[in-house]
Amino acid sequence: MKEIKLITKRTEKEIVDYLDMFTGTEEYHRFSPLSKLVMTDGVKALCEMCKCYWLMDIIASYQGPKLEKATDGFQVWSLAKIGDKATVVCSDGNGNKVVRQQIPYTDFPLSAIKLYCTNSVILLPSEY
Repeated sequence: MKEIKLITKRTEKEIVDYLDMFTGTEEYHRFSPLSKLVMTDGVKALCEMCKCYWLMDIIASYQGPKLEKATDGFQVWSLAKIGDKATVVCSDGNGNKVVRQQIPYTDFPLSAIKLYCTNSVILLPSEY
């Protein structure tokens, strides 16, 4: 007989509290064979809990020499959600916005999230 897993919906606070426990990584995870980027254990947990591998695809799609130069190798990626729409912004860590993308629909369960990208690694701020 197959084991049946119950899917429970987590609250935003439960998700954020869980992600805050990540303070480093034991392993790096490749999320796409088409990207040189890897993600930490905490970002992988975010992607699995929130079903947001699409956010990694957005970050990967903007990588290149132009963004690397504009951010001096350190990127802050922020997603802010209002209703069922969201905005993804990349800045250089000093408040200078270099990328902005509108998401016309999302069921992302958090109202906001911030990720860092440096040295081809996407990580949670608590893992930096």
